[in-house]
Amino acid sequence: MKQAGRAASFPAALRRVCVLGVTMALACSSGGTAGPEGAQASVAAASGSAVRGASPRPRFPPGGDYFWAASEPLAALSIRIFLSGQYADIYDGSRLVGRSSICSGRRSHRTPSGQFSVLEKIAEHVSNRYGDYVDENEQLVQPNIDALGTPPPPGSHFRGTKMPYFLRIVGGVGLHAGPLPGFPDSHGCVRFPETIAQRLFSAASVGTPILIEE
Repeated sequence: MKQAGRAASFPAALRRVCVLGVTMALACSSGGTAGPEGAQASVAAASGSAVRGASPRPRFPPGGDYFWAASEPLAALSIRIFLSGQYADIYDGSRLVGRSSICSGRRSHRTPSGQFSVLEKIAEHVSNRYGDYVDENEQLVQPNIDALGTPPPPGSHFRGTKMPYFLRIVGGVGLHAGPLPGFPDSHGCVRFPETIAQRLFSAASVGTPILIEE
């Protein structure tokens, strides 16, 4: 596959990969090789075959599309994120091995663009700034708030948003599993489907390069 030079139609790219996977009789799922590069494929559909070791009950509603055609573990992970297209390309060295829908920052909390690298890995990160106000019974009182600028309603307390498989890239911004509504809606982080976030977390190390483009 050629490296994407700019944001393209994600559904069209996904369809091309799915056709390839069917033509190859899903060799990926049986440990065969995929394409001229001879990569072992492990294609996951959004309806979703789970990655080994993943929870059988995803913590987030299904959302977004993705494919994964890589031998594991990845030897040289890098990630290229396209904010305008709301998707990410995943590479092992120079070889494109995956593509996934994402959810980046909303207009008031834009995801920064530029060249970054993984600074820290936290498997079960919980935000100390973004989340919900809940009552003593953990019932929702005020959802999706910024605790720095929103005082708690009487009788409520803060419950931070869970950000599993968190890869910090700058300040409080990172890549992690989370809901994908189909448009930019985060507070600056880049959300991935849980299966992809888990795989990226497993393959990444401190220093893994991440390019974010408008």
